[in-house]
Amino acid sequence: MIEITTPCRIHMTLIDMNAEIGRVDGGAGLTLSSPNIKITAEEADGVSIEGLQGFADRMKKAAEALLPAGKGIKINVLELYPAHVGFGSGTQSSLAAAAAVNELYGLGKSVRELALAVKRGGTSGIGVTAFEKGDLLLTEGTGLKTKVLLCRLLPAECPRTSAFQGRLS
Repeated sequence: MIEITTPCRIHMTLIDMNAEIGRVDGGAGLTLSSPNIKITAEEADGVSIEGLQGFADRMKKAAEALLPAGKGIKINVLELYPAHVGFGSGTQSSLAAAAAVNELYGLGKSVRELALAVKRGGTSGIGVTAFEKGDLLLTEGTGLKTKVLLCRLLPAECPRTSAFQGRLS
């Protein structure tokens, strides 16, 4: 069984949505250490989402997008935060389920590849980068082409909240 804990993020602004200054999308955001989305996952015969059900449909779709043929997953949702409060719950819940499949089945996909598979990160990449790296973020571009311009300006004592780098157990 593995455990994944994701951060939340505040997306402060989009940058250059019409490419007037040459950046094409991107944004500025801040990763927070709480509240979190926390799941455990294990291999199973089918796909099931247990525990808190706030994002069950989203997580199921994300897992199904990556599962190898004939494989399944049981996800137990231990912690959630509300949707539509500006913390990026859609991206974090989708990436948590995708990362669980990736880890359980040794798919070897990057966070960016997971985001593409579950259709997240299409505008600024802030939510995807928060999941991957954490901290204060400045990005340009979209999807797999997102370029991180600035990251990790916060003091060293601030918690690293990346679900993908070290929160798997």
